[in-house]
Amino acid sequence: MRHHYWLLLLLLTGALRSVAQSTLQFTVSQAPTLVVDAGPDQTIRPAERVVLGGPTPATGGAGPYVYAWTPVTGLSRPDVARPTASPTQTTVYTLAVNQAGGCQKVDQVTVTVATVTAAHPGPDRFGLRLYPNPTRGAFTLASDVSLGAGTVHLAVYSGLGQLLYTESLPASSQKLERLIAMPPPAAGLYFVRLTGRDVNRVFHLQVR
Repeated sequence: MRHHYWLLLLLLTGALRSVAQSTLQFTVSQAPTLVVDAGPDQTIRPAERVVLGGPTPATGGAGPYVYAWTPVTGLSRPDVARPTASPTQTTVYTLAVNQAGGCQKVDQVTVTVATVTAAHPGPDRFGLRLYPNPTRGAFTLASDVSLGAGTVHLAVYSGLGQLLYTESLPASSQKLERLIAMPPPAAGLYFVRLTGRDVNRVFHLQVR
């Protein structure tokens, strides 16, 4: 009986030692850091559109993501990952991304609006004017006095700088009054340029 008692005691002692020496391992998963990409800085011309946001505007974090672009001026929507922007002047857009748990990260992108310019025209001694403006397509070019000798060239450009229409206005001793009826353009901003020996003038034309 005594031998059985000691044998049982030894077995229990060994079991306790085995339990005391056990090692518990835990694996802790942590989401990657939230990264926000508003995209590269871009340059557009008046009336041109551009898509904001990098290829993946938000990565990492816990999701789902909530997007907020500011300012909202010129944006198709301020609450999507990659909105379309068409600002009328150079604008710095800020993208703020919120994720579950309240974490927020921001990034910025600058959209520069480059305008079509002409060489310095000097004083307008001809009294040149364009009307009606805005228009639905056709418009009239007029002057208070003759534009002088030599041919005057007319060119109409889109807001992106694409040449859409040209016409040569022959020399005349009379003041200018010419109706221009080019093919119906889409609504937007256009540029009308007159160039000649003594003339160098650019008008902004708004088509509705």
